[in-house]
Formats: sequence, structure tokens, C-alpha cells
Amino acid sequence: MKTTGLYALLCFSLSIFCLAEGVKLKDVLRKRRQSCESGTYRDEKTGVECCRCPRGYYVQSPCTRAGGDPKCELCTEGMSFMDDPNGKATCELCLPCEESANREVYKKCTPFTNTVCRCKDGHYCDKGDECTACYACDTCEFGVKVACNETSNTVCEGKTEPNVAAIVAAIVVCIAIVCICGGIFLWKKEKLCFRRPPEEKPINPEEFPLLKDVNLTGFLPEIAQKLGLQVVKDVTRRSQMLTDVEMENVEHDYPTAEEQTYQLLRLWYQKHGLKGAYSTLVNNLIRTDHRLPADQVQQIIKERNQSA
Repeated sequence: MKTTGLYALLCFSLSIFCLAEGVKLKDVLRKRRQSCESGTYRDEKTGVECCRCPRGYYVQSPCTRAGGDPKCELCTEGMSFMDDPNGKATCELCLPCEESANREVYKKCTPFTNTVCRCKDGHYCDKGDECTACYACDTCEFGVKVACNETSNTVCEGKTEPNVAAIVAAIVVCIAIVCICGGIFLWKKEKLCFRRPPEEKPINPEEFPLLKDVNLTGFLPEIAQKLGLQVVKDVTRRSQMLTDVEMENVEHDYPTAEEQTYQLLRLWYQKHGLKGAYSTLVNNLIRTDHRLPADQVQQIIKERNQSA
């Protein structure tokens, strides 16, 4: 009985001792874990609980005792990073900003932070953190309401309906202007069909006896000087022997009014011919209210004949 009691007492004492030592061991481990500033991790191969490496570093080799520090190595600048304390054996690769996706580097990758990308000018992405590509901003046909930015597309103004009344009014005004200009042009060219022809004025045979044919070739320079350009134009138009083109050609080819007057009169005389030219010239002057020039022409012929 004494032996049994002794064994029981011994077992009880050992149990108390083991329990106390276990509590102490757990307390030691707890204190070690608390000493790891960034927390701990359990190594997958060894099963040992080690302190984590700080941000910017990775575990090159794990610790050999519980609560120990592993061997940490700095991530490669511009290639990899770790932005949190960790127990990983490799760093995370830096995010590429693909040019083909219309993105560019905003902040370079460091051992402590990943690359920050942004859209190129004229592009946007509205997917937030999930953005992997940027898209070209829309162009507006009728004006920009809200400009395109890095996170949202352009907002365009709506198409405005045309003012039909204003368009019709503009067309009417244009037609009216064209008609007025055309009328003025035709009036100047004396082609308006509603223009009254000059009234035929009967010639008093007693006042103007029948005129004999006279060769006007030698008299043309003096007659042209007496009549003047406007009177000659009236006479040639009255006779309808010269076209507008022929008259314009004379104006173009001869710069002075004196030359134009003589050339128009000469051209008219060539087309009319000698026969009846003198009589036609005088009669046309009278019918176009140029009685004084008609008298002057007859006076020139009379004086020349008397002197001859």
C-alpha cells in the first residue's frame, strides 16, 4: 500500500511539473510571437513558425527555431515588389503598362509598391482597379458637353434640328438677289423683253430732204469726234448691225473713248456699206433724239463738198 501511494504521489508531482513547464513554454512562444513586429507565418516545409519579412522583402530562407527571424532579401527594383509584410519565397512581379493597351507609367515600380499605370492622352478607362486597357475618347460632331478624362468618355452635345423657316428665308433672299442682279445685267445689255423700243419719229421730208449717197470714209474721224462715244453707241445699236460681242471687243482692244468711237463708227460703216449709209446715219441720229449731231454731220458733209 505504501508503494502504491508513493507511485501515485510521484505521478501527481510529475503531472504538476509538466503542466507548469507547458504553461511556461507556451508563454515563451507567445512572447516570441509578440516580439515579431510584422506578425508570424508557418513555414510550409519545416512547419516552424517564423517572423514575417517586412514589406519590400521576401523570405530567402526560413527561420530554424520558433519565433525566429528568417533571412529576408530585398525585391528587385523595377521588376518585383512586396507591399505587405509576408512569408513568401518570391516577390510579386511588377505590373506592366502595355503601350498596345494605350497605357503608360504614372509611377514606377519599387520594391515596396507596384507600378501605377494611367491612360494615354485622348484615352480613358471606366473600370476602376480592373482596368487593363484604355479606349480612345469619342469625338463630337455637334460640340462637347463634358470633356473626356482618364476615367470617363466624352459626353457630346445632341444634334440640333435645323431652323427650316430660316433656311427657307435665306433661299428666298438668295433667289431675289440673283434675280435683281440678273435683271440689272440684262438691262445693261438691253435684252429685257419688256423694255420699250425707241419710238419711231417721222422725218419731215421738207426739213430733211432726201440725202444723196456720200462716201463717208474720209469723214469718219471728224464725224466720230463730233458725235462722241455714247451717241455712236446709240446709233450702232439702233441699226442692229453690231453685236454686243463686237462692241465689247472694241472696248477691250482700244483703251481711249476717242479710239473706241472711231472704231465703232468704222465697223458700222463697213457692215452697212456705202449705199444709203449717209442717209441711215442721219436718220438714226434723228430717231434717237440726237438732232444736233445730225445737223453737225450734214454740216461737215456740206462744208467739205463746198470746199471741194
